[in-house]
Order: sequence, then structure tokens, then C-alpha cells
Amino acid sequence: MYDTVVVPLDGSRMGECALSHVEAMVRSGSAKKLLLVRAVEPASPSAGEFTFKPEDLAAINARNKEDAGRYLEGIAAQPALRQDGVTVETSVLSGSPGDVIAPFAEQVHADLILMSTHGRSGARRWIFGSLADKILLQSCIPVLMVRGPGCCIEA
Repeated sequence: MYDTVVVPLDGSRMGECALSHVEAMVRSGSAKKLLLVRAVEPASPSAGEFTFKPEDLAAINARNKEDAGRYLEGIAAQPALRQDGVTVETSVLSGSPGDVIAPFAEQVHADLILMSTHGRSGARRWIFGSLADKILLQSCIPVLMVRGPGCCIEA
């Protein structure tokens, strides 16, 4: 049913909670292609009192993308994701996760976006926003959101 699944990861243990669900889809034969993605926001030209030279900014952005790529390749190498007949690819996206993940999923003709959510509510959600909500509202593709263990809802 969901041949191509986009799995956004942010490098956190909470973000990786979605992987157990991805593994279950792979074992059941529900997923044929996994696209592990990480969005990297470009560094700001200035931070507080500091202003970066363009070449330094380019080096910072390149290093951040390389780090994200290595992280994704490490996840992609997990044997539980490498079942017969399953293709695992990685992509590092440039931009705000809330702005680039849904369009990427549509561009690659994904059938599902499977991601974890921190489960914030109340004031924390209002202050920090919800990446999961942004992706859900932007996507024309079904989005499956899972909560990690120990996640609690706060009023």
C-alpha cells in the first residue's frame, strides 16, 4: 500500500522513534523504498555580535550538510532496514524542515511520510510550534505521526 515512504529525521533520539515503525513496515513488506531525509537550515550570516565571511558561511553550511549525510548513511546501514527487495536512499535537504519536507515527498511521489512527534501541547507548543503540524498541513500525501516512549502531553 505504501511503496515509497519518506522518513524525516532530525538527529534526535525522539526523531528516531519512528524507525521502529519503519522497520515493521519493511518486515511486513508494506514498504519497498525508504527515503531517509534530514533538513539542514543554512547558517545565518550573523550571530549576535559576529558576522561570518561568505567563505566561512559556505564552509559551515557544507560541513553541516556532510554531517547530516553521514548521520543518514549510518541510519540507512541498519540491517533492519536492509531487507530483500527494499531500497534505502538518503537525502539532505536545504531549508527549514517545515518548508522542505512535504514538497520533497511530493516531488519523489512518496506514498507516505512517517515521522515522530514530540507531542508538545499547550504553551510549549505555542512557543516552539509544531514541525509535525506544519508538515501535515502542507502535505497532500498521508502523514503518519508517532510519539516516542516517555512522551507526555502537557497542558
